[in-house]
Amino acid sequence: MREGASERAAPGAGPTAQSGAAAEHGGAERERTHETSKRRSTGKRDSGEVLNGSKGKPRSKKGAHTGSSSSSSSSSSSSSSSSSSSSSSSSSSASSSSPCTYYISSFLLLRLMGVLFAVAFVSMWVQVHGLMGGHGISPVSTHLENTLAAMEWSEALLQYPSVLWLSSSDLALHCVCACGVLAGLALALDVLPALSAFVAWALFLSLVTCGQEFTTHQADHFLLESGLLVVLLACAPSRARATPKRSWGECIVDSVTPLARNPFTCTQSTVVLWLLRLLLVRSNLMRGLQQLLGSDPTWRNLVALTYGLESQPSPTVLAWYLHQMPPFVHQILVFWILTAQVGVGLLSFGPRLFRRCAGFYIALLHCFYILIGNYGTYHWNALVLALVLFDDQMLPRIARLLRRVALRTARRDLELTRTSKAAAARGAAGAQSGAESGGADEGATHSSGGSARQRASSGKRAGAKLSAFVADSYAQAWHMRASILLALLIVVLSLVPISVVTHQLVPVPAPIVDAYRIAYRFKVVNIYGPFHRIHKERQELIVQGSADAQHWVDFDNRYKPDSHLSRPPAFVSPHISRVCARS
Repeated sequence: MREGASERAAPGAGPTAQSGAAAEHGGAERERTHETSKRRSTGKRDSGEVLNGSKGKPRSKKGAHTGSSSSSSSSSSSSSSSSSSSSSSSSSSASSSSPCTYYISSFLLLRLMGVLFAVAFVSMWVQVHGLMGGHGISPVSTHLENTLAAMEWSEALLQYPSVLWLSSSDLALHCVCACGVLAGLALALDVLPALSAFVAWALFLSLVTCGQEFTTHQADHFLLESGLLVVLLACAPSRARATPKRSWGECIVDSVTPLARNPFTCTQSTVVLWLLRLLLVRSNLMRGLQQLLGSDPTWRNLVALTYGLESQPSPTVLAWYLHQMPPFVHQILVFWILTAQVGVGLLSFGPRLFRRCAGFYIALLHCFYILIGNYGTYHWNALVLALVLFDDQMLPRIARLLRRVALRTARRDLELTRTSKAAAARGAAGAQSGAESGGADEGATHSSGGSARQRASSGKRAGAKLSAFVADSYAQAWHMRASILLALLIVVLSLVPISVVTHQLVPVPAPIVDAYRIAYRFKVVNIYGPFHRIHKERQELIVQGSADAQHWVDFDNRYKPDSHLSRPPAFVSPHISRVCARS
């Protein structure tokens, strides 16, 4: 093609005509290249809009195409040299000014909360028969019968919301624990996350409300309050996909396939993330306020660990070694604990750098608690909640890879959408042309009307399939409204625990207190501060049993030192022995 142009210009003119033809051919090549790059950029921009769920903003023109071929070549060479020199600075500024997203941390939080629920149900399962079974220490069937005899059915159901009202037999207890383990594993594997999160939360609430004195641990309440927010986070709809509506079979296969979703295809629920941060800060702040404002002076005198490492309910072997440290080491550790719980936690509401620092500090604090004592799932739960303080920009390579995969999927969906829209437009045009030519010929009208009706019906089906795009936007709007309502409820009800911790320094109206009593039955908002009172001496409760009421035998506490001084304390967290913790 280039040779033909030069041959046509050669006979009629000299080198000037040849250079003009070459310049004209080069301009045509540049126009075609520009159009190709424009189409590619348009496709990328459209797929990016589908991925982000919003329309792209128009870009400003960088400059006009002026000058000859020589000037354009010189400008391209100069721009390439300048771009190569400033690439590092532009990339660094782009990374620093990039918005905070929490797709990876939200995805990991849901998976790890599923693991925590599964562990909590397994821990309860191995003890439920001896604690709440028909021949256990405190049978749940007797408890429910006494409750039903003392109040009406509706009032009893509201007082103790539980599925055990249907059946409180030993088989029912084991079925509840087994279903809870399956629901937790399903949430961990991202299989029907909204349903599995709700089932795990409801079943664990059923055990906690009917467990009486064996399920009053703050670890259980903390897991339930976190689980309610996890249900709301898992209910967040996926981003609106620009694809035609899929069949029920495809939707079911995608829902039950483990770990099939890309974190960047999920909706980032900002309100729920802030609620999770509020829960994390509130749990640490209330614990620190109880330690500072409570009646126990050991925390204010910085000597709490001098006694607490030995007298805590279930210490670990590391607690024994720390107990042998000099007193000034204990004082430094207590000061660090109070600083992390009261002061540093408030940085979680600050800018990005403050949130990251608070996340590392809080994670280190709860790792310390895990190493010195067996407190069940409490501190593991706090570690999982600390993920909401770390944004995706902390893992740039992983975030870039996942975003690239999601972008590729969005481009494929965009092509399917354009094809469906084109089919719908052709069907509508065929229907209109068939209606206009209706009076020309009766036989022709009949045949063309049939084909037009076929095209119109296919266009309607294609348009109906595209309704999923609008349905997702409605689902996101309703999810945002529900999140805002729950956020207002939690913020208002949180005044009651703060008032209790600060000894009525924060007055709360009576209607809010009444509403808190109702919400507390579902463990929506709780008071935190586990073991803020330090005992200076370790006292062990000896549990004995007898078969004939004549010869009594001491029961061995497997996870506590007791009289077996040669046996080191065990490390069993996140499992918790509920009998040992109450003794």
